[in-house]
Amino acid sequence: FPYKQHANSTPKSWRALAQSPAASPGAEGWTSIYFTIEKGKRGDPLPPPYNLNAPDPFSLRPPEEQQAIWDAYEEMVAYAAQNLTVVTSEGIVMMAQN
Repeated sequence: FPYKQHANSTPKSWRALAQSPAASPGAEGWTSIYFTIEKGKRGDPLPPPYNLNAPDPFSLRPPEEQQAIWDAYEEMVAYAAQNLTVVTSEGIVMMAQN
């Protein structure tokens, strides 16, 4: 499964996981309102007026694949909680002033 962290990988490899929708392998449900769909991917922008009733051509991932993504996501969050420090914009300003 593509979201499993391998022994020789780093937490940076989780970037794709954080940006991937857990339920649907395709584009967002609203994509077909504003874009053509080409080979299951977002294509060219559509001109207005937009069809707000455009069908969603994508299907949900199988339940076991969704669960694997959520398990990997929970592992990523646990790692971050144990090993990383949260920095807010206020904290960045303070660091820049020092």
